[in-house]
Amino acid sequence: MANQLSDKVSYIHGLMEGMKFDTDSNEGRLLGKIVELLGEMADEIEAVSEAQDELSEYVDSIDEDLADLEDAIFDDEDEEDDEDDDDDFDLDDDEDDFDEDDFDNEEEDEDDEEADIYVECVCPQCKAAFYVKETELGPDALHVCPRCEAKVHAVPDYETDEEIPVARLVEDEDK
Repeated sequence: MANQLSDKVSYIHGLMEGMKFDTDSNEGRLLGKIVELLGEMADEIEAVSEAQDELSEYVDSIDEDLADLEDAIFDDEDEEDDEDDDDDFDLDDDEDDFDEDDFDNEEEDEDDEEADIYVECVCPQCKAAFYVKETELGPDALHVCPRCEAKVHAVPDYETDEEIPVARLVEDEDK
């Protein structure tokens, strides 16, 4: 398109010279400046068009690279999902795929999340802080202090900011 504009401007310039316009008259000077302006505009449009083509090629190459990256990332995830899906459902069965155990597993997951809540406690012997699973707290529960190895009843403490280790529950034979 830009080449066509340049060609048309050149044609008009040629017509103007062929008609022997008087460039000294007001009309001739005006027409000469208009043709000159058209030439500059055609050159600028050609430059913009070339820049746009280069930019378009660059964006296409980025798009291809991104598509390759997405394929590499999401193909791995899809393969993992497919393996997990194969374990969950058997598509060859004529029976309904609904299984109540699938919903029970969700409740167990919630219980597991609650079991992983830790509470900060302080050893009454060495005054050091440590963490205990919230589900392991109780009046009869004894824990081993990870600092001094004393068997203690863990008492929650919420005021310490230091790095705190996790205590293990005293086993029955350790009591």
